[in-house]
Amino acid sequence: METKESERSERQKRQEKNSNTRFNWEDFERLELQSSRDLIDDTEIDTFFEAYSELETFSVIDIFPYQVPEGSDMYWDVEKYFLETEIKNFISKCIKIILKISCYYPYTNVIVSHCGMNSDFDDSLYDEEEGIYYGDPIEYQSDVVAPIIVEKTEEFVNKVFDTLGNPSIFFYFKSIDTLIGLYPDELVATVKSLNIDDKFLKLLGALVTSEGLFLRQ
Repeated sequence: METKESERSERQKRQEKNSNTRFNWEDFERLELQSSRDLIDDTEIDTFFEAYSELETFSVIDIFPYQVPEGSDMYWDVEKYFLETEIKNFISKCIKIILKISCYYPYTNVIVSHCGMNSDFDDSLYDEEEGIYYGDPIEYQSDVVAPIIVEKTEEFVNKVFDTLGNPSIFFYFKSIDTLIGLYPDELVATVKSLNIDDKFLKLLGALVTSEGLFLRQ
């Protein structure tokens, strides 16, 4: 049976995966990005994310209708099975939901968070004789991307997940202050809104149901 500890160990290994990869965002963007890839709405990415990370409640798109009870004997085996057999299909369904939502509330940016090589290399922490760097060579970073060409959206998401270290992708809907997050090793997508819009949630719920998934808090 898979344990939480072994699952964390696997995720730590994935964190270093392709950490020096440089992604050509322009191959997928529908229009030219007007601002820096470090800024969104003229705000630093870290500051932008803070508002969403402080939310006490948010919604998730899930394969389960309710929260699985803590301590479930079956959960880790069942999750492992579905991660191995259904994760691509789950992500595909979430992308379809996002694209349909965009017909009503166009998303304005995609934010890709991932591990990359630390640009602040400290020579004093490098042991030339041993060939070992004692600092942290990897840093977590985020890049702002313009809206993706519709027919390339799924290709874009899959390429990010397959090539970047420990990635997450967030679709930002500025008009409703909402972020929808996708993750390569999670069978949930997060939906975080600074201002609750009942009309949006009703639409989202209908689209989630049409894909055979569940929307819950």
